[in-house]
Amino acid sequence: MAPSRLRKSLRSQIGAGLVGPIAGTLITGALAASALPRLAEMAQHSRSAVLHSNSAALTRAMAYNRASCALPGADGCVSISDCAQAPQLLVGGLPAGYSVAAGALSGEGECMLLSDDNGERATFVGSLTAAR
Repeated sequence: MAPSRLRKSLRSQIGAGLVGPIAGTLITGALAASALPRLAEMAQHSRSAVLHSNSAALTRAMAYNRASCALPGADGCVSISDCAQAPQLLVGGLPAGYSVAAGALSGEGECMLLSDDNGERATFVGSLTAAR
């Protein structure tokens, strides 16, 4: 084969060999760019679900504590007069990244659970209880 024909043949093979990887990279990039917004939306949904789950756990803990305080001679009653005391009713306390806004209770009232990282909030039912 003549040297000039060999060079032309090599050039066409090199160019054709690069088209596949470049096309693959472009397709992968387009797919990743379309998936990113959905991934961010799913992460926000997850954070919101955790916040509301913790809020429900605090409502249940307050109700169990109130029932325990109502039973004569029952162990486990914790005096609660402020919403900010609610996390002590949870085994292990409130998970990191969440806090409860202070608010005095007079009977049953609404308390506020706050997400420290994004400022989202959820309410839970607080109950004034006194140890006997």
